[in-house]
Amino acid sequence: MQRPNRPATRPASRTPARAILAVLLALALVAALAACAEPEPTATPEPTAEPTATPEPTAVADGTAYFLVTEYGETPLADSYVLPVSDPAQVAEVRAFLAEREKDESLGRIVVARIAPGSGDGTYVNRDVASGSGLVYSWHVTEFVGFADMTAEILDGWPGKVEEDADAWIANTQGMIGFWSYTVTSELTPDEVAP
Repeated sequence: MQRPNRPATRPASRTPARAILAVLLALALVAALAACAEPEPTATPEPTAEPTATPEPTAVADGTAYFLVTEYGETPLADSYVLPVSDPAQVAEVRAFLAEREKDESLGRIVVARIAPGSGDGTYVNRDVASGSGLVYSWHVTEFVGFADMTAEILDGWPGKVEEDADAWIANTQGMIGFWSYTVTSELTPDEVAP
């Protein structure tokens, strides 16, 4: 038995039904997406407890804030370096991190920064504040790139390792640092970093 030849196009009676079905499916999709969207913000309730006092920011005239980067957790090296941050959004980010860290000292985020030869830029001196030695490094931070959860192994080290041969470190890493066990631990005053 032979099958009858089918027409090349569908009968006209099916086309409107499919069009209606497509429209209904599209409306259902739009409704589902709208349900997944973030709700409108509501009024924030008034705080019931007194807020804790935040320390006054310590910045020099150009708006740069200085932070101390040290090892966290176990500190076998107990050394540090100075991190200057000039971008207001980044200063706020670092200060917010320090506020979180006050609640949990085990909290650490890797500081990624660009470095250059020389002990500073004329407004500050990169030195080891944490150990008490006051050692002035032959390299300094030129830019805070940001925080990271992990960096490439070539960026891992410590301030003293960079100091051993700062020129080689800068050449090998394209002038970057991202020490895995170091994080921002406090804010410094301009006097603590003055040349």
